[in-house]
Amino acid sequence: MTYIIGIDPGPRESGYCEYNPSTRGVFEAHIYSNDELWDSLADRTFLGTTILAIEFPCFYGKSVSIGKDVLETAAQVGWFEAAWWANKGRDAVIRRITRREVRMHLCGTMRSGDPQVWTAILDQYGGRAAALGTRKIPGPLYGVKSHARAALAVAITAAETTT
Repeated sequence: MTYIIGIDPGPRESGYCEYNPSTRGVFEAHIYSNDELWDSLADRTFLGTTILAIEFPCFYGKSVSIGKDVLETAAQVGWFEAAWWANKGRDAVIRRITRREVRMHLCGTMRSGDPQVWTAILDQYGGRAAALGTRKIPGPLYGVKSHARAALAVAITAAETTT
């Protein structure tokens, strides 16, 4: 059985999601400080075949200056990959997924934004009501918020596409 760890990296904190593609189960979806996430990736035991799918910053040919946060996020990607390699050794599998790949896979257009990506994910789970449920009867995506949503999108894209 293959599991996918999806990460939406940020300069100080990152979205994290554990996803089982065969059952479409979301086991954990949270936002962690980068230090906490690095420690978890380096030290925790992951069962079965686990793939690290991480959103990788890329640029689309526009002439814009790169800000400090983008550079710090790119550095964090390297730290997370190093932690994964330290944990898994030769068995480490890493998939870098760009935001463009996520948008094109889930929405079919680059013009989509985070709300459209989230709606596409909700639709895969039977719509908003079925996916989220209620506090008393939570759905499979109940409680998945902000950066954890983007991490789930990265995990789903990695699971449903091949490189």
